[in-house]
Amino acid sequence: MGQSPVMGKRLFASIAVEPMRVPSAHLNLSKKQRLLDHKDMETSKENESMGEDEAMFEGSDDDSTSETEEEEEACCSTKLVPIQSFNLDSEERHVDVHVMVIGEPERKTDTKMKAVVADKTSAVNLWIYDDSLFKHFRDQAGVMLRNVRWNGRILEANKRSSAKVASGFKISDHIIAEALGTGQPISTERANALPDLSLMCLKGKVVKKSFLLIQPCYGNMKKLCQIKLRDDKGFVDVDVWGDDAEDMEVGIVIKMTSCRKREPQRPDGPPITTTPNTLVKRLSSSELKHINLDKLYRRGTIQAFDVDLESDITLDSEPNMMTRVDIDMLGRGGNLDTVMVFWAQLIQLFEIYNMPIPSIDDGENIKNLLQELQENEIIIRYKACGTVEKFRRC
Repeated sequence: MGQSPVMGKRLFASIAVEPMRVPSAHLNLSKKQRLLDHKDMETSKENESMGEDEAMFEGSDDDSTSETEEEEEACCSTKLVPIQSFNLDSEERHVDVHVMVIGEPERKTDTKMKAVVADKTSAVNLWIYDDSLFKHFRDQAGVMLRNVRWNGRILEANKRSSAKVASGFKISDHIIAEALGTGQPISTERANALPDLSLMCLKGKVVKKSFLLIQPCYGNMKKLCQIKLRDDKGFVDVDVWGDDAEDMEVGIVIKMTSCRKREPQRPDGPPITTTPNTLVKRLSSSELKHINLDKLYRRGTIQAFDVDLESDITLDSEPNMMTRVDIDMLGRGGNLDTVMVFWAQLIQLFEIYNMPIPSIDDGENIKNLLQELQENEIIIRYKACGTVEKFRRC
């Protein structure tokens, strides 16, 4: 769901994309349908700002196709794909699927419904933005869905989609729980090895946490903190969003459902994030009591930094303090740790090394002081989990 606390502004990757191969079935569609598909793709790009797992699809009021029912049925029968073939793919696409509805759908508004659908291979969340389709969705109903959009995280049905009653089939509860991340907790070791976009359930002790931040997320301001969750097999870094972020405390044991694996936006994570469907439950403190809290302080030298005087990420406690610095710290063993430093901690760093304190908006002097620490390879002690809480002199 959102971006990680530290954004690593200096790191970009160039990705070579192969030309898309157009299936022969698509070539047989009418010219009107191909034009509508293209319009659909353009509309979807405009809606990315409306939510990672709840992007509203603004469908057209026009008739979606000129095909007869027989032609529609023939098209669907040749294009049906299993959910497993796309649910770990970040690329957008339009698909036809034969699914069963799992549980009673949630009516969000007069024109918006959320449902969980599954086939014999996997399960996904489906958002429906056309009230004429609502009648097909009830617990255990079999549905043939045509021209629904996979946006990289969820399925979306709109006015150009169609739904028909279809036969039902038996689906393993294990398949559903594993696909939605609602089953038994997996180890942090396994979580780190899962492919991107996988959903999972985690259990562990919070051994570190960042400051509570406020960060823009798809048009809204969201609360966010980063935690380090440890179990018997290792640890994972997790971005926790919304009200759950406020409830995080070092030392508590928690269970978190429907967390998503995603490619980190900086070299050292966090690779996992909560989602709008995540449920966090606090467990007994007697569980995992043998796991100690992480060492408080690390040591490193500044390798690179980026000063932002108008940061869109701020502290919940000081939302008007807009200056922040992202610093790459090189630790023992060559490990790179990217941390976020806000103004109060930046002053602390300069005071430790008897440096003059610049004004909060003096970007040039801030850069000069950090460059001096970098060039002199000063070893710095710091306490951090995504954000630096405190500096100490070595």
